[in-house]
Formats: sequence, C-alpha cells, structure tokens
Amino acid sequence: MGIIIYDRWLRHDITIPSDITRLLSRARDPMKAAVPDKYRTREYGKGGRWVVDWRADGRHRKRVFHKRADAETFAASLDDTPLPAMAGRHRFRDVVDLWADTLLDIKGSTQARYARDLTLHVLPAFGDTPVEDLDPDRLQRWVALLYRGTAPVPDGVKARPLSAESIRGAVTAVRLVLDYAVKRSMIARNPAVGLRLPRKNTVERKTFLTPDEVRSLAAHAPTEPGAACILTLAATGMRIGEALGLNVGDVDATSRRIHIDRTVTVDRDGRSALGLPKNGKPRTVAYPAWLDPVLAELLDRPASAPLFTAPRGGRWTVNTWRNRVWYPASRASGVEARVHDLRHTYASWAVAAGADVKTLQRQLGHSSASMTLDVYAELFPDRLDEVASLLPDLGGGACDTAAQSPSNSCHVTEAANRP
Repeated sequence: MGIIIYDRWLRHDITIPSDITRLLSRARDPMKAAVPDKYRTREYGKGGRWVVDWRADGRHRKRVFHKRADAETFAASLDDTPLPAMAGRHRFRDVVDLWADTLLDIKGSTQARYARDLTLHVLPAFGDTPVEDLDPDRLQRWVALLYRGTAPVPDGVKARPLSAESIRGAVTAVRLVLDYAVKRSMIARNPAVGLRLPRKNTVERKTFLTPDEVRSLAAHAPTEPGAACILTLAATGMRIGEALGLNVGDVDATSRRIHIDRTVTVDRDGRSALGLPKNGKPRTVAYPAWLDPVLAELLDRPASAPLFTAPRGGRWTVNTWRNRVWYPASRASGVEARVHDLRHTYASWAVAAGADVKTLQRQLGHSSASMTLDVYAELFPDRLDEVASLLPDLGGGACDTAAQSPSNSCHVTEAANRP
C-alpha cells in the first residue's frame, strides 16, 4: 500500500519557491497571504490543505486535513513503512494516476494530449516499471527507439517513427510525471531531465492568401454562417476555436470590437468543451468596416446564442467545422490552405497596413511581442537603409569643429590620411 501526502492549495506542475511555502504555512488566513496567483490551484484556500492519498483494495482513497501534522499522523496509522522506500516501488502507471489527479490548472486539451502521449508511447514501455528503476540511459534508449519506430506500442497500434515534435511531447509527459515523483519523495532526482532529443527538421509552412482567395473560400462555404466565419477569421486573425466559441453578445457592432474570453476545446476525456483562450487571457480584437454586413445577419439573435451556428442551431466543434465547412470550401474553390493560414493571412495584411509588433501581438493574443516576432519576423520590412538615411547629419564641419581634441576620432583619422 503506497501512501502520498500532497498540498491541495499549491500547484504541482511548477516549482514552488520555498519562501512561498513558508509564507503560506505561517499565514492565518490563506486568502490574505501574498501568494502569487501563478502558484495557486483552483482549490486554493478552500477546505483542508493536505491530502492523504493511498491505495487499498485496488482503489485510490483520499482524506483531507487542515494541518500537515494531522495528515502525517493519519498516514502513519495506515502504514508504518517509511514513505521514500515505499513510494520508490510505485509502478510508473500508478504514479501517472496520482499525478493526473493533481492537474487542476491545466486546460482539458492539454491533459488529453498528455494522456494520449502516455497511453501510446510511454506506458507500453515503462508502465509496470518501478519509478526508482528508471535512469537516464534507459530513457535515452527509449527516445532512440521512438525515433526509429521500434518502441513498444499498445496492442493493435502499428509502430512507426515519430517526428521530433511528437517525441518532445512524449518526453515532456514523462518528465512531468517524474517531477511529481521527486516532489513526493518517491525518487531523489528526475532521470528525464537533460535527455538528448532530435531537432525539428522542418519549419512551419505558412501560406498567405490573397483577398480573392479568401473571398472564393467564403463563396464556396456550404452554409452562410460558415462563410461568415471564414471572413471573420481573415479579418481578425483569431483562432478557429476562439471564433467557434463566440456568442452573439461578444460582438460590439458599434465600436467594431469582438470580445474573446472562451474557446472551443476538449476536456481531459477528449470531449468537446468550452475553455479559456490560449494563454488563459481574454482579449478584445478589432474588425474592419467591410465585415459589418457579414455579421449583421448573425447579430439579430439572443446574446447567449453561438455566433456561428451549426446546421441544427448548436455550437460547432473544431473538427466538425473543418470537415463540414472548411474542407468542402477548400475543394470547391481550389484554394489549398489550412484554417490556420487565415491567421497568417491576417498578420500579413496587418503588417502591410502598418501595424507594429505590439499591436499585432494584442490582436493575435500572443503571450509576448517577442513571440510575435519569432513567428512573423519575415513579414516586417527590412528598414536598415531607411533608418540610416534618417540619422542626424554629422558631416561637413562636424569633424573640423571637434578636431581640437587630440583624442577625437575624426582628428586622428585626418592625421593618419596626411601624406
């Protein structure tokens, strides 16, 4: 029987500074403690802080306590075996279950991706292996097998070489699980840190569409809301999940603004759900006047209705919208592009119209201006010659005036050029 004690109030997927832990432990009221939001879970300050998690009769059991001392006393009554020795013999798959229960502040789509990577690529290789038996060499050999396409896979799944991106995703999942094992004193250090990973051998392909191509895609969309969605994506640069998450009330036609505070995503079980936008931050975007008549027909409905409705009046999922709207429009128009290329297209139009990096970042919802530059650096014009031509003119008598100083560079240059 393995016993784990963990903190419900502080996140487990990032490193918590020791001074933050001490600060919270000394606080009488956790809600008044100066604990930054980035370290808090959704359960912060609610109920007991400490959880005893143990397995009995083949099932996980939990009990919550307000004080860590009480939790430790209860845990000792269950099993006298020292925690590190007991925890170190946990099978990897059991640690995955414990870790998954702590993912409170991670989007459902991210949890679903971790679950997929662990199920397809990790558990077949290490599921029954005790975590203390994993070492860097064994994990490095596994990475090589993934790259060659010879790593173990679940029954019924065909083994194939993985891309560099897929391998990085699988290794990230392993590293997070083993980080949890380190924090719970199951192992002394994380053997997945510092593994050599294959480099990405491809660069994301960006397609920048012309206005005629965007109009053609919209004209060949099978539904009017589908056409309106295509034009809105090109006119605002928002992501498809964000567009499908919009309600009628999110559009302010007077100021030509759209408020984005949700996106269509999937939960941890892979089911469609509404979640926060990428980076977890709502934003407001602007749209051009030509989109007014396109949206006008959609706005004469209740504020809570989806802006872009499916044929039966509900909300589209991203995959269904692609299959029922985007792919038919692409085939019928002859325009070969991905939905995300409408976002790239908006960026190219905005830069051509004079948008600076910070404005583009705010519109696109990137986490930083540097990220925007990393993605769209090629769109910003090379203005070196323009900048050089606009510098102050220090020619003419400037060097003669300054030549009185023997250390002046102009004076030295003139002296060096004398015959």
